[in-house]
Amino acid sequence: FKNTSKKILLLGNIYYLFQCSLILKLLHNKTMSEEDLQNIPELLGENVRKYRKQAGLTQEELSERLGITQKHLSVIENGTQFASATLIAKLSKELNVTPGFLFGGDMSSKQVNLLQSMIHNLINSQIQTLYLKLHREIEEIKEKL
Repeated sequence: FKNTSKKILLLGNIYYLFQCSLILKLLHNKTMSEEDLQNIPELLGENVRKYRKQAGLTQEELSERLGITQKHLSVIENGTQFASATLIAKLSKELNVTPGFLFGGDMSSKQVNLLQSMIHNLINSQIQTLYLKLHREIEEIKEKL
């Protein structure tokens, strides 16, 4: 019975992750035109600037936190130079947004985490209901044996 419980919890966790990934994919899915694809450095730069200003940071303050020069940040914000994957990760951390939002998303990391938590609670409730139902059915089968 304990093995069955572990399998149910594992399947529940897999289901949860699957559902979260689908929902987040739908929320983040934004079709891009050919022009958008060609202007990705500009899109990144615009969003870095937008989120930097929302965070109340100057270019000097953010560049210092990132360990780059203000000029380097400036050319990224202007879309004339693309950031490395490592720098994109640092930018998302300092600006409190997921890397995907630097390319056009509208939700902050806090909003995504809240949504994930809500989804998690709903799915856990469903798993608990299924677990109790399965437990009752197992007990009924044991009584018949």
